[in-house]
Amino acid sequence: MANHKKTIFLIIAAGIIVRLFLFFYFLEENKFFYDDDSFGYIELAENMRLGNGFSNPADKPDGFRTPLYPLFLLSHRIIFGSYLPALITQILLIGVTAYLIFIIAKDFMNRSDIGLIAAAAFLFSPFSLMVSLNFLTQTLFTVILTTAVLMWLKFLKTSQDKYFVYSIVLFAISALTRPIAFLILAPILASLFIYIFLTRDSHFSRRRILMLLLVAIILFTSVMSPWLLRNYLTFGSFSLSTVTYYQLYFYDLPHIYGRHQGISFQESFNLLEKNINEISGQTINHEYARDFAYSNLLKERFIHYLIQMPDTTIITRAELVFKFFIRDGIRYWIHYYQNNNDTAGLWLISVIIERIFLFALFIGMVIAIIYGILSRNENAAIFLNVLFMVILYFAFLTGIMASAGLRFPIEPLFLLLGLSGIDLAIKKVSK
Repeated sequence: MANHKKTIFLIIAAGIIVRLFLFFYFLEENKFFYDDDSFGYIELAENMRLGNGFSNPADKPDGFRTPLYPLFLLSHRIIFGSYLPALITQILLIGVTAYLIFIIAKDFMNRSDIGLIAAAAFLFSPFSLMVSLNFLTQTLFTVILTTAVLMWLKFLKTSQDKYFVYSIVLFAISALTRPIAFLILAPILASLFIYIFLTRDSHFSRRRILMLLLVAIILFTSVMSPWLLRNYLTFGSFSLSTVTYYQLYFYDLPHIYGRHQGISFQESFNLLEKNINEISGQTINHEYARDFAYSNLLKERFIHYLIQMPDTTIITRAELVFKFFIRDGIRYWIHYYQNNNDTAGLWLISVIIERIFLFALFIGMVIAIIYGILSRNENAAIFLNVLFMVILYFAFLTGIMASAGLRFPIEPLFLLLGLSGIDLAIKKVSK
């Protein structure tokens, strides 16, 4: 165990050093630090600094983004006079997440060795190296989410209420970082019921379960309430973000509708965009994202189309959930160096290798879950069902936007489940 602790710190130190090298290497061409969404986050932070409030552009309040990451950037701008130091903090946060991976494996799997492998894979995956140096929410969101999951696992293992409170607060904070977590309580509370069913833990009476459910909802809502109140006063909607139905209509629906009609995604997108513009009278696409006034219309039209093609919806969703797990992250490096045709063959080989590894993790995850169900082991009940419920939540909600970027927040959990299943399979075969 002492050797494992030394090893994890060496792995983390190596991950930080590599990122610091990349940070200084790309300072001369700092476009590396920016994704398309990065400019939006920077502009929100800059408008707050200039006294224009949470707006983008300066004269229009923003309802699409949630506040924590722009505030994270703003704090670095105020303290250091630049946004670049925020990337140094992100490098350190990636190291913290890697350590959390090791702690989860050590405390809940009794497998420090798997924790070391998972932490190393997380730190040195192609997408991880890039996204930690981008002005994007993934790094901050992932460390918050992973910490929340660790606290929830501790709560189930010890039944101590303090861990329950810590986890719920952190899950709410994660939703203020990325709005995809706005329903995260659903899989978390579901994992509680699964745990009680599998273990028959006497610490959870009916009365206590009801109290926990009530406290979770009140606490989760209370943490988010300042932002919900801001949106109500600004837009007349007590909601977290406009992203939900904007994404469902403009990104998920075109894939489903296109498959149903036998047309391309772009053709489907154009038809659906034309339809909603005719109904709303709007001609600027991003206004649908900025203002809650269009959310109900997008919801209504999304459901209108969906009920006409339930079979296609189910098939498409299953396909996209699978793609969520095997979408390679090295493509982001390929896009960055897309003008270099001399290395096209090397990139192709890299994509194939990464996808094989991700597919192996997917199979390992399935094996681990089946083992956990059949064994009815208490540790398996605590560890496996929590991780899988969180993973499944993100896999189901990401839709057509399935990518390494959207998988990244649950990459620590995916690696732990996948590697534990691969380990189980190897042991069974060797016997």
